[in-house]
Amino acid sequence: MGHSMGGVVATSLLPSPHISAIITMSTPHTLPPARFDSRIEDIYSTNHKHLISNPTPIVSICGGAADTMVPSESCILPEPSGQGIFRKTIFSSGMERCWTGIGHREMVWCHQTRWQVARTVLELSASVPSTPLARALILDAWLRNGHEAPPTPDSSVSVVSGTQTEVISEPETDNPSGPTLRLVNPAFHGSKVFYLRRPKTPDDGELNGDMTSFLIYLAGGTIGSVSPIHPGSLRASIFRCSSTGEFSAKNCAPLPPATLRLLPVTHPHQEFPVPRAGSDETEGIVFFEGRVPADSTASWVAVKVDGANGSGWIMGGFTNESSRVRSDAGPYSS
Repeated sequence: MGHSMGGVVATSLLPSPHISAIITMSTPHTLPPARFDSRIEDIYSTNHKHLISNPTPIVSICGGAADTMVPSESCILPEPSGQGIFRKTIFSSGMERCWTGIGHREMVWCHQTRWQVARTVLELSASVPSTPLARALILDAWLRNGHEAPPTPDSSVSVVSGTQTEVISEPETDNPSGPTLRLVNPAFHGSKVFYLRRPKTPDDGELNGDMTSFLIYLAGGTIGSVSPIHPGSLRASIFRCSSTGEFSAKNCAPLPPATLRLLPVTHPHQEFPVPRAGSDETEGIVFFEGRVPADSTASWVAVKVDGANGSGWIMGGFTNESSRVRSDAGPYSS
């Protein structure tokens, strides 16, 4: 792990069997901040070869515009030359549980960053993963920008027959996008499965091809492997279900996330992030987006809710593909 030019020094130690991963903080990987002589050029030239071809996983954490010493462009890692080489550049303002721009010196004492880096290092040292891929999964689990779904989505949960069920099949009169799920402080015992039927067009009764996305927002709990630092017991699992005849939960399979990330919590009339304090890393709303194919068999989405204890909330429903806006800097947003 290296801060500023310490990250350049760490990279220059490659290849090494004693380095399992490298985490750099505010490190100018692309261009040296000062060209003292030809030796610094030689170091950067050698490092560039390591950055694009060495299998050691590397993460670069950048402070963005708040870092006035290292330009953002020079902090970005180059693209690897082959498959299976893990490289990730994260700007602190987009990093989950941080969401705060960080100055160059402040990077080493910012609590939101230190906590996640320390947890990552502890996980790496405790499990001693033998392959670069296993180490990359740990890095990606704790140092995420949320732009990609987690590499190992939770697919171990299945819809179990015999649990409580509720069918939400008819669109609400004030919501042409179809049925919605609203649970505020749920307190039912055990687990419960909510089945939501995809909306139909009023003309021909066929499934609306534009309604291909299902969104879930969850506060106070977990979806898949994503949650705040101290989540409550509330947990949601999302499934795609087919029904060609008699409806059965056996026709359900996990719906893979197109987006699964943690969103910051903002409070009315309060500046975000809090000046000289940043964001509260213990808070966060989990956002899930899954794509439901527009065919006649994928007519239901099931949301299984576990751990309801009277706290937290879940909101979900279908959305029209044409009504959404995509940001080049991140995932889809409503």
